[in-house]
Amino acid sequence: MTIDNKVVKRNIWSWGIYDLANSIMTICFTMYFSQWIIIDNGVHDFWYGLVFSIATAAVLITSPFFGAWSDNIKQRKPFVTLFTIFISLSSIVLGIIAPSNLPQYLKIPLSLLMFFLFQYCYQLVLVFFNSMLYDISNKNNIGMLSGIGEFFNNFGTLIGLFLFLPIANGKFALLSGEMGRSQVFFAGALLSILLSLPMLFIYKEEKKKREKKYNMLNVKSIYLTFFKGLKNIIKHDKNVFRFLISFYFISDAVLTFGLYIAIYFSEVWMLSDTLKTLVLGVTFISLLPGTYIFGLLCQKYSPKKLYFFTASSLSIILIVISLIKANLVLLFIIFFIIGLTQGGLFTISRLLFINISPKDKLGEYFGYYSVFQRFASVIGPLIWGLTVFVLSKYPVMKYRVSVLFLGLIILLGIYFLVKVKEVKK
Repeated sequence: MTIDNKVVKRNIWSWGIYDLANSIMTICFTMYFSQWIIIDNGVHDFWYGLVFSIATAAVLITSPFFGAWSDNIKQRKPFVTLFTIFISLSSIVLGIIAPSNLPQYLKIPLSLLMFFLFQYCYQLVLVFFNSMLYDISNKNNIGMLSGIGEFFNNFGTLIGLFLFLPIANGKFALLSGEMGRSQVFFAGALLSILLSLPMLFIYKEEKKKREKKYNMLNVKSIYLTFFKGLKNIIKHDKNVFRFLISFYFISDAVLTFGLYIAIYFSEVWMLSDTLKTLVLGVTFISLLPGTYIFGLLCQKYSPKKLYFFTASSLSIILIVISLIKANLVLLFIIFFIIGLTQGGLFTISRLLFINISPKDKLGEYFGYYSVFQRFASVIGPLIWGLTVFVLSKYPVMKYRVSVLFLGLIILLGIYFLVKVKEVKK
């Protein structure tokens, strides 16, 4: 069954709005859950990072199986629907638990469990959501639709930042109980669920030809194929492997910094939630022009040199952040630059990876690209947590040293990047 143009247009909008829905809930966790669990409830940074790392590790372990299952039945939407239900349930349950009068010995473990469930399902649903881009696009508009998705993602983040600020500041609440940050999760869950409805009920997936009976999945074969492919890259395509190692270290620092930035704002610079929102708002506003500007520059200059520039800039900025005191004007400038460079970083990395990868293996190689990016979310939070634990006697220094380490980790990634040979086309 083929779908007509009207259905395609509805699919595109449903797909984009779904990205907006997820980004709204994600900023609730990044901005407010981290502060609620660590600052408001005294849970150590290590446990927050550990739960996030375990969720990501679980995604890494199970995604090859679910991906193969999706390929086997030639469908993406059933998996998006299934994991969206779990995303919604975990968000709603957390939203009810957080402001409740439950004793801490129940509230904290249950909240961390919901955080785990959300992170696992959210990261896993992206595997199928991103694949849908190829179903709603063609070779002439795939770049434009990817940009639309990026727009919705950043727009949702901005909505989440500013819309939930009054709730976080205790101006009003949707549920009875504890006021402040704990009230954000229920509001975020409701809005995210509402915006997910077009994907669940309007998006129509094309039915592709397949056998009447599905082949039973050979789990062992799935994982053997995965590791065989990785071993082949390490052995026969060292240039790509060097890039992946470089990409891992750089992504590791960037993703970890984003995970803990709200905590750093509070514990080191003593910023209010209002100021945090304004500073982060500047970052996300500058992300989109950063993506566009560096995309244009890649047409004229070497992607490797641009990647070196953006990574080096972020490394220097993180080192500077680890040293400076709070100065609002300086912070706005710094985080505007972070948005520009980070927006360009992942745009350039994809193009550079395409340039150095075999054309006939791009799909397979991008699978490993995603794995290395995800794996960065496993180790980085653990390094941060351990650093904060070891330096726990120094309430401010422990965070400054953690950010300093992230800057140095990017430098390590740059070391491997220098060894990458760029293929001129």
